[in-house]
Amino acid sequence: MGLYEIDENCIRQRRYCNIDTWVDAGYTGKGLNIMHDDVNATHSECCVDMMQTILPDAKFYETTIGYLIQNNEGLSCTVNCWTTQESMPFDRFIKKYGINMINNSTSVKSSNTIRPTARHMQEKIKEYNLFCTGSAGNNDGKENKFKGAAVLVTGVYLNENGTIRKGSPAKAETDFANFMGFQSGTSFSAPVVCAMGGLVRSRFGLNITQGQIYKYLKDHALNLDEAGKNAQYGWGIPIMGALDEIYGI
Repeated sequence: MGLYEIDENCIRQRRYCNIDTWVDAGYTGKGLNIMHDDVNATHSECCVDMMQTILPDAKFYETTIGYLIQNNEGLSCTVNCWTTQESMPFDRFIKKYGINMINNSTSVKSSNTIRPTARHMQEKIKEYNLFCTGSAGNNDGKENKFKGAAVLVTGVYLNENGTIRKGSPAKAETDFANFMGFQSGTSFSAPVVCAMGGLVRSRFGLNITQGQIYKYLKDHALNLDEAGKNAQYGWGIPIMGALDEIYGI
C-alpha cells in the first residue's frame, strides 16, 4: 500500500476527480501494460505508486527511453527497463510486453531534442495504439520531450476546503491540469491523467485511441481561467463522468 493510496489529501484529490468511484466499480486497468519513462528510481516509484493505486490490475514497467539523435533526426530509440533488467530497441520492448500506454515524467530544455523524439512518438502512438501522457514542465524553460505527441499535463493543488490553488505551469501546449498527489511538480500530475485514460480504456475497451480518450477527458474537464483551452491549464481538470452515462466512443 503506497502513500498515494492512504494519504488524506490524495484521497480528496481522487474523489474530486471521481476516480475512486470508477475503481470501486471494477474499472481497474486489467489488460493494460504501462511503461513509465522517468529519470531515477525514487521519482519513478512515486509516479508508479499513483498510477498503480488508480489501476491496480495494470502491469507497470519502469524505464528510461534513450534516443540517438543526429542533425535533428532520430536515428534509434532504446528502452532501458529497471523492472525487467533489460535493454532493447523500443519496438521490440513494446511488442514483447504488449505496452499500450506510456507516461513520461521527464523534461528537457533543448528544443533540438524535442522535435525528433516527438515525431518518433507520433508514429508509435499510431502504430501501436498507445495512449501517451507527459509532464508539461514546471516553468517556461522546460518542455516534455514528447511535446506534440503526448497529452501534456500541468499541476494544481487542492486545498483542504476543496478549493483549487493554481501552480506554476509551463505556458506552451498544455492539454490538461491535475493534482500532484503528495508531491509538487508536473511530473506527478501527468501520471494521474495517464491513469484516468486507463480508466476510460478499462470501461470503453482497450482498442479506443488516444484521440478518443482525449475527447472524453476534454468533454469532462473542469475549466480553469477563461473558457475553452488556454495556454496555462489546457482544457482544465478532467473529472471522470457518471458511471451510468452513455458516451459515444
